Amino acid sequence: MSSYDLNRHMRIHVGERPFSCKVCDKTFAQSSQLISHTRIHTGERPFTCKVCGKKFTKSDVLKRHLSTHSNERPFVCEVCNKAFKLRNYLTDHLRFHARGRYFSCTGCDKKFKRPSVLRAHLSGSCRRLPQTSDNRTQSVNLTDHLTADTDGGCEQSYSACAAKVHAESDQHRFTCEVCNKVFAKASKLKEHMHVHTNKQERRFSCKVCGSKFLWPFALRKHMRIHTGEKLAICEVCGKKFAQPYALKVHMRIHTGERPYSCDLCDKTFVQWTSLIYHKRTHTQEKQFNCKLCHKQFRRSDGLHSHMCIHAKEQSLKCNACDSDMCIHRGERAYTCEVCGKKLTRMCSLKIHLRRHRSERPFSCELCDKKFTVPSEVTKHMRTHTGERPFSCKVCDFKCAHFTTLQKHMCCHTGQRRFSCKVCDKKFTASSSLSSHMRSHRGERPYSCKDCGKKFIQSSGLRAHMRTHSGERPFSCKVCDKKFTSSTHLKTHMRVHTGERPYRCKVCDKTFSYLAALNVHLRTHCAERPFSCEVCGKTFTQSYCLTSHKRIHTGERPYSCDICGKNFAQVSSAKRHMRIHTGE
Repeated sequence: MSSYDLNRHMRIHVGERPFSCKVCDKTFAQSSQLISHTRIHTGERPFTCKVCGKKFTKSDVLKRHLSTHSNERPFVCEVCNKAFKLRNYLTDHLRFHARGRYFSCTGCDKKFKRPSVLRAHLSGSCRRLPQTSDNRTQSVNLTDHLTADTDGGCEQSYSACAAKVHAESDQHRFTCEVCNKVFAKASKLKEHMHVHTNKQERRFSCKVCGSKFLWPFALRKHMRIHTGEKLAICEVCGKKFAQPYALKVHMRIHTGERPYSCDLCDKTFVQWTSLIYHKRTHTQEKQFNCKLCHKQFRRSDGLHSHMCIHAKEQSLKCNACDSDMCIHRGERAYTCEVCGKKLTRMCSLKIHLRRHRSERPFSCELCDKKFTVPSEVTKHMRTHTGERPFSCKVCDFKCAHFTTLQKHMCCHTGQRRFSCKVCDKKFTASSSLSSHMRSHRGERPYSCKDCGKKFIQSSGLRAHMRTHSGERPFSCKVCDKKFTSSTHLKTHMRVHTGERPYRCKVCDKTFSYLAALNVHLRTHCAERPFSCEVCGKTFTQSYCLTSHKRIHTGERPYSCDICGKNFAQVSSAKRHMRIHTGE
């Protein structure tokens, strides 16, 4: 080893950091580290990818990036032979083979799923362990004290030594003096302290919206909101993301990985935040408090929704961001320029504007149907997969949507909370009441572009459009007959099941269809609402009146394919056909 290399190495032991940054005064042990660091301030990116032209500050980051262009997957799982481009992807994947296998601290028996988390748990102490009674080592790294809690147990025991290490680690915790939050590493505490810094210390500002940031990489991430740049692309479905971490989380949808599990009920989750929210259902912890009425919530979005109640109260200044409290109270600060509707969030306004512009950027991969938001795609996919995740605890009923389950539960409770003020008719859902009210106001907002026919509900228009296209997507599994809507199929199935759910209250006669019951009830009240304008004859059904009018008009729309004879009634045409067929 040369004297230069020896001098560089000795700085590790003595803690000497002779190279300091002139901009932020951060110090480094090596000049190369200082050179890399100064690129943060200058924005210099000397390492360029020859494939896509993307630039990087460090050569090793460029090497990792190049793996995204090649099909090379050098990191292979020894259990299932699945290959990965990056080592950390393999590390995450291995956790799914190691469920039930944990890395434990021999000092306190606390268990962790990843060795890196265990190292952070112990990193508050000296990284060199004290000498043991058998004089085994003086320079063993803490990593050697991390034992895997497998079926066979740990082959080496450092219990006495590790207990001392753990005791020392408790004494070297790093605590924030402002909010008393505790960190295992000094670097994490330093990063956290920027939360409490003044806005004046945030030197990197966005030229579009004026937001300020402490670090240039934070500003670069923020700029993607304005530019819409999405560099991370899913290789499976082609979906794009602004942040690599978002892509990493998205990939779990394809792999089925759910790395975060609850210690109490073994339920697993894709994201760490989902696990945190779930654990509060066990602990009943409610850490988000309303400062105006002191009501508590488990989640921040629950508190945000609650703040809408206080939206019209007096204006207050926020101590954290020095902005008006109306933003935090959920006041509807964003107004749609098209219809004047007010919304609480910018993202809600963006989604709302898509409905005016008829934008549907999210499409189903199976049928190419398009949607406004991703959650609608998730719900729609259940029509293809047949998934019914919501089940009734009373009668084994299962459905694809939670709102459907809520409506179904009213069958057991008999509750119809939403009533019409005009006719007192009651409904199980507010949406059903809203649709019903259009019948009183004469509103038919959904019109067919082909024939101009108007409908009260969008579902009625969709079913009608299939009469023009000839599409019949709903087929009977018994007789293969096809229908334009699911309700028509449901009604048709009663032919096979023999179900007659509609009963006459006068004579107890049952019917398969509600329309048939309504026609039957006219026989009891002698009601004949359909009358001929020519002769005044009345009828109980509209189709009887239509057939009768052909007597006056001479219309004969039904013709024989063999002899060409015409008939006014379809029944007459069928009787005539028996002459030719000999039936």
